[in-house]
Amino acid sequence: MKNNASRKFENFNKLAENRSVGRKGTYLATFQSPFLLLFALAFSIFICEALVMKLTFALSPLSSWFQTLLDSALLTVLLFPALYFFLFRPLIQHINARKKAEEALKRENSDLERRVEERTHELLKANAQM
Repeated sequence: MKNNASRKFENFNKLAENRSVGRKGTYLATFQSPFLLLFALAFSIFICEALVMKLTFALSPLSSWFQTLLDSALLTVLLFPALYFFLFRPLIQHINARKKAEEALKRENSDLERRVEERTHELLKANAQM
């Protein structure tokens, strides 16, 4: 039979190993597979590039330098939300969940050390009384 501390330790390990540490409904919980996340990111890049190319071809009598600058600026502006929601935000959520699990594990470890010291003191006291 497992004691309370070992059950808590297993729960923290499960939390740390869980890929979807984000809350339900967040992007991190939605994209549990790295391959699905990669596909979503690649698809959003493809769509953004297609839109930018369509726009630059619609404005075709532009100089090559201006067309290049317009292409890069529009691509940056359109891709920023995709990069934020598919990469940066899930990464931050994952790091925060790991930090919370680490802090909880440290608290439980210090509590366990305190209880071991108390039990050792009690045993030494009982030994001295014998």
